[in-house]
Amino acid sequence: MSYYPSETSAPAQNQSEPRRQYPLEYLLSTEEGFTRSIDYTSTADRIVIILLAVGGLGLAYNVFNVITTIVSRPSAAHHFWALFFSVIDTTGHVNPLLVLEVWVPVIVVPLLIIVLIISRLTRASTLRKVFHEYQHGGFVAYPQPTGLTKAVDKNTEHAVMIVAGPGVHPQWGVAAAQQIQFKAASDAQYAQAITKMAHRSKKAEGLIDRRFPVFNVDPSIPEGIFVAALPEKDADSPCIAVPKGSRWDLYHIKKTNGA
Repeated sequence: MSYYPSETSAPAQNQSEPRRQYPLEYLLSTEEGFTRSIDYTSTADRIVIILLAVGGLGLAYNVFNVITTIVSRPSAAHHFWALFFSVIDTTGHVNPLLVLEVWVPVIVVPLLIIVLIISRLTRASTLRKVFHEYQHGGFVAYPQPTGLTKAVDKNTEHAVMIVAGPGVHPQWGVAAAQQIQFKAASDAQYAQAITKMAHRSKKAEGLIDRRFPVFNVDPSIPEGIFVAALPEKDADSPCIAVPKGSRWDLYHIKKTNGA
């Protein structure tokens, strides 16, 4: 039984023919289109945004307490900032918890805003570098499900996906995924071997180790087909594959671009 299109004699494109560009590839061919399309947020940015939200809630809570005090004692309205920065409790002593509640958000929130601004300013140069790397060996990956998963930790699993490498028509990735899914359903050892090939990235959404094509495990699958472990929520969405040494890092494409 063959899973591969009979009209295609080889997975790679004829090198004498011009490389076909699909709408998504055409959009990513310019720096402006690439920057608009890539869903690139570093882990540090995510942490800063979370801390900023927590600090903002702390400031809001303090303001709420001050307003509540003013409502109950209108004469205190002229002492808004004194109340806002007050760390004296009802016993007349400095309360360490009030010091944390009042001053940590006041100090940390402005610092986090500065860090976020710097991050946004440097993001342009970072994306310019990623775009340059994409132009030299990158491609648009169309992950296909195998029905297998890979445990990331006790509570998280990533989907094991098949990706057709550069120069390989995405339809060959579809065929390979179907073949793997069929074989893995009846051969646990085969399923384990495929799952073992899927590596997770700490920096990007996922990665492909170009040193280990699926052909190494299953010679019936054409060369140029690879395995990737991706978060299940976006596993079947197109990705931007950017070369990094012996691997390709995978970045999701923003949903607003019709991916």
